[in-house]
Amino acid sequence: MGTWTPGPGATSGNDTFIGDAGADIADGLAGNDTLSGGDGNDALRGGDGADSLDGGEGNDQLQGDPLAVGGGGAADTLNGGGGDDTIVGSVGADFLTGGDANDILHGGEPSDSSFYYDVSADTLLGGAGNDVLFGGPGADSLNGDDGDDAIVLGEGYATTNNGVSTVASWLFDTSIGDVVDGGAGIDTAHLGSLNSGAVTFDGSGDTALPRLFQVGGAVVATVTNVERFWLIGGSSNDVLTGGALNDTINSGAGADTIDGGAGNDALDGALGNDTVNGGDGNDTVSGGEGNNLVSGGAGADYVNGLNDVGGSDTLSGGDGNDIVRAYGGDIADGGVGVDILELYQTFLTSDVIVDLGGFAGSGAVGVTDGTISAQSFEASLVSAYAPNNTVTVIGSEMNDTIAATAISASIQGRGGSDLITGTAQGDTLSGGAGADTVHAGDGEDIVAAGSWSLTGGGVLEDTVKDLLYGDSGNDSLYGGAEDTFDGGTEFGGLDFAQISMTSATASLNIDFRMQSNGVTIILATGGSVSGIEKLQVTLGAGNDVIQDLDTDGVYFGGDGNDIINGFGGADRLNGQAGADALSGGDGDDLLDGGSGADVFDGGAGVDTVTYASALAGVVSRMGASGQGGDAAGDTFTSIENLIGSRFSDELVGNSAANVIEGDQGADAIDGGAGVDMASYSVSGAGVTVTLGGAASGGDAAGDVLSNFEGLRGSGFADALTGDGGANRLEGLAGDDVLQGSAGNDTLLGGLGSDSYGVDAAGDVVTENVGEGF
Repeated sequence: MGTWTPGPGATSGNDTFIGDAGADIADGLAGNDTLSGGDGNDALRGGDGADSLDGGEGNDQLQGDPLAVGGGGAADTLNGGGGDDTIVGSVGADFLTGGDANDILHGGEPSDSSFYYDVSADTLLGGAGNDVLFGGPGADSLNGDDGDDAIVLGEGYATTNNGVSTVASWLFDTSIGDVVDGGAGIDTAHLGSLNSGAVTFDGSGDTALPRLFQVGGAVVATVTNVERFWLIGGSSNDVLTGGALNDTINSGAGADTIDGGAGNDALDGALGNDTVNGGDGNDTVSGGEGNNLVSGGAGADYVNGLNDVGGSDTLSGGDGNDIVRAYGGDIADGGVGVDILELYQTFLTSDVIVDLGGFAGSGAVGVTDGTISAQSFEASLVSAYAPNNTVTVIGSEMNDTIAATAISASIQGRGGSDLITGTAQGDTLSGGAGADTVHAGDGEDIVAAGSWSLTGGGVLEDTVKDLLYGDSGNDSLYGGAEDTFDGGTEFGGLDFAQISMTSATASLNIDFRMQSNGVTIILATGGSVSGIEKLQVTLGAGNDVIQDLDTDGVYFGGDGNDIINGFGGADRLNGQAGADALSGGDGDDLLDGGSGADVFDGGAGVDTVTYASALAGVVSRMGASGQGGDAAGDTFTSIENLIGSRFSDELVGNSAANVIEGDQGADAIDGGAGVDMASYSVSGAGVTVTLGGAASGGDAAGDVLSNFEGLRGSGFADALTGDGGANRLEGLAGDDVLQGSAGNDTLLGGLGSDSYGVDAAGDVVTENVGEGF
């Protein structure tokens, strides 16, 4: 307690010291001294002899005798008076009174002192306030008096924060003959033993009646007027029962029996094969290591069968809405109420599959380290950790919560309203049927929602409303009508969201234009989208309207007369059946009207109309009337390029610089006015084409070309020949032969060992580094 200064006039005789209103420090030295601090925060030590100390007002520190080893000290009387006092009796049979306010009383020395040993029988009276009493060794009498007191059967030390003192640590005292009386208030007794004798204590019943704390059959303490207990068992077979309030019990080693009684208790069987019952209240109970019987009792309990070295536990939630955590080899019963079965796998050394498929309230759940037999559960949770392996979890038809911490996870939620959390790596996550919430975590993830339904009459009835979160990384999110998509923005990443409503028969209006810098936008159908850079939307029958945001989107209008506006980004707009109006907006867009008389407006950028989805050949004249097939009735504005069908088409460009690709079939292709190029970039084989002449091989077989100034080959070995004009020939990949003929030609071989025929001084040949003939 610091450096002591003898009080004025202090001698080895019987001294009297009376302080003033200041902070006094006085040591009575030897003799039977009387020291009074008066007002102020005083520090008084009686020294050797039978001393009487009174701290008076203020937060005082009182100590009877100097630190010593062993007994033999005189009996001191220490009274803290007003204020939050710390009182240490040291050696001798001392009488300590805390007085008013919140005091800390030590019958012996605090356990963090340099010396500790006092076998004398001390008397401690806490007085008013919320006090902490440490009895120390010896047959002590501890009375908390008024206030909510903590009484420790042994020594230790307390910490004080904002005027509230709590027990920080304590050492057990198993000396026979202690008396503990909590007095008025809600008091807590700390009782424990590390001895080999069996520890028994029953804190239930009338608190005014004496309860016996016994070790090895001997009565260590008699306890009255205490409402809460902190109990520590020994190494034998202990029997410990809590009281009506919130107790903490750790039974230690041995085959122990623990009952928390009423209140919200924390119970741990620790070592040995234990029987643990939480009793009434919302308890946290664990059997610890060994083969344990663990029950939560009544209330919303957390029943934990997990331990570090295995063991097969029998777990019961009891009445109430419980969470039961099981490990391989356990038997779990949720009991009455809406319960959750939590399966936990830790440090797996190989790939693992956890399948809850047949689990609908009862049955066996297979896991790597054994089979968990379970019944009476309404939901389930799986958490797994596999440092270098893949965890595959297949959920049940219940409301599952599945969290993986493996390098890679594959999770399928199945039915129910599931909560699924992926890892920081690339996961494949599926919510299945039900209203699911899926957090993909970091990494390049694939996230899919479950099924949904949409009825007619203009009313959207989505039976599931999923929440899909990509978090950071390049994610793919797949959902339905009223799902919420969040690609994540904290660490960026290029995210993709797919919204599918193919069974919709009502007209839908989906407007994404409010999307900007991560601002969440609300779909007219009830969902929302945020943090997404790429979108795919598929609608059903009905006259739908899709307004794009400034991202790269893929949109399918479905049947009906749809209006799809791409606005910004490189969009792919698919009107499908019906007379659709497709507007690409900014960016290089790809427009597919499907069947029906469609209106195409490419907007800014280099835009393409494609008939690749047509089921028969088409006649498409970009700058004139006379359309046929799926192109019948189509009109073109700001369209630069054209792609035909897989059949024999008639394709005609406009006055712009067009790139026209006939695709498969024997096509008649006319570039029209402008500097145009015929392309075979998607051909499955090499082509041989001469401008103004024959065409053969791959997609060029049977084609007739007119009014083209350039040719683009395939990814294979092509032979491309120009005419007498200034031509541009692009070989792309493959070992190509490019012959410019007359005129100032531009020849680009691309990848492969290419050959060039140069016929004019103005020809330009461009060859990739490391390629060429």
